[in-house]
Amino acid sequence: MAVSPGSMTSLGRVWALLSVVAAAACSVGYLLPFWLLGEQMGSEVSFGTFKRCSYPALVPGADGRLRVAMMNQCGRYSSWAAVPSPAWRGGCRGGGPG
Repeated sequence: MAVSPGSMTSLGRVWALLSVVAAAACSVGYLLPFWLLGEQMGSEVSFGTFKRCSYPALVPGADGRLRVAMMNQCGRYSSWAAVPSPAWRGGCRGGGPG
């Protein structure tokens, strides 16, 4: 059954508009690193599904031993294996494409 372009009701137009807005919000929300905000080692930190800002990392110290330092920058995980857990990878897989 074909529907003519002028036959959409007002409720149908509102539904279509809200659907587009929700899809855009989900897409933007997936890419932004502000899902969780907090403080760690005296720095404000935030992260989302596949992006993080101000995160701790192991770096070589002056004596050659590894030490924990805060990286005050935003970045993505370097590889799929670097994503912390299988549940987190599932969130990336489920939220990314869709």
